[in-house]
Formats: sequence, C-alpha cells, structure tokens
Amino acid sequence: MLDVDLTRLLLGKGSRPLSVSLVISAIFLPSSLLVFLTRPDIYHDYGLVGGIFFGAVIGFPVLIALSLPWFAGLNAALKAESLTERTRLAVAGEVLEKPTRPIAESVNDENPFEWPVIIIGAWFANLVLYGLCVLAFYRPIRLGATLLLTGSIALIIWLLVGIALELRLAHMEKPIKKLEGLIRLKNATSNKSPATE
Repeated sequence: MLDVDLTRLLLGKGSRPLSVSLVISAIFLPSSLLVFLTRPDIYHDYGLVGGIFFGAVIGFPVLIALSLPWFAGLNAALKAESLTERTRLAVAGEVLEKPTRPIAESVNDENPFEWPVIIIGAWFANLVLYGLCVLAFYRPIRLGATLLLTGSIALIIWLLVGIALELRLAHMEKPIKKLEGLIRLKNATSNKSPATE
C-alpha cells in the first residue's frame, strides 16, 4: 500500500500548496468534466468515483505530454549555460574537466527542472483540457480520437523542439571542443618541455 504524506509533499516543494493543487486539479478536474461531457454513460455505469478515476487516467498522460516540450527547452538552457562557462574558461586558457561518474550515481541526481516543468505542464494541461471541455459543450467530439490527436501534437512539438535545440547546441559545442583540444595539447607540450630539459 502506498503511504502518501501530503505534509512532506507540500514542504518538499517549498511550501507551495497552490502549485501542488494546480497539478492535482490538472489531473482530475478538467479531464473528469471532459469525460462527463463526451461520455456521460461512464458516470452512469461506474458512478462518480469511476468517472473521476477515468478522468485521472486521461489527465495524467496529457499532463506529461504537455510537460515534455518545456523540459526539452529548460534542459537545453542548462546545456547552453554550461557551454557559455566552458567558452569563458577556454578563452582564459583553461579547460573545465568534469569528473566521470558512474551511471548509477548520475541517474539518482536531483533534477532541478522536474517541479517547474510539471507546474508549467499543469497550466497548459488545464488550458487545453478546459478548451476541449468548451468544444465538447458546443459540439459533440469523440473522446479517444481527440485525446490521441492532442497527445500526438504535444509529442510532435516535443520532438521538433528537442531535435532543433540539440542540433543548435551541437553546432555551438563544436568550436568549443576544438579550442579545448588545442588548450589540452598546449598544456601537454608545456608539461613535457621541462622534463626534456
């Protein structure tokens, strides 16, 4: 059984209950309303709890799909910041040497963008799902096809943004790697020359 401690959840996120409630509402509220507007028979057959649960099953993937493009952007910003620091050091004639760590340790590192990305994704999930609710109120829509189309659009945007940012960062990193290689070569030759004398 899962033991969920809401106090630790709220305190762990910097005492921001509004942010936590925004994420929870993005998972449950608009998706449950969308289920009610498009498939009221689910509430009739399975009751209120079944309808809300079915809404959560819809809301969670939409939240994740709408969070992924923001994660790609923020992760690229972090890499660009690292490239700027490497460029500054390379111009000064130094090379930033990162210690190699095992994958098991780096996987367990805390991600600084996890919570902000989920918050931004929750805002957009609320916006998109309430927009679909308004659309379903005025004209009949097919729930499954609409959600698959919405998720597909979000994932395509994520892939396009991610690929474009990775290509741009790789283009930016090429001259930095070249300069770092020259600095390493210069340092290696300067270290060898006193030994030969």
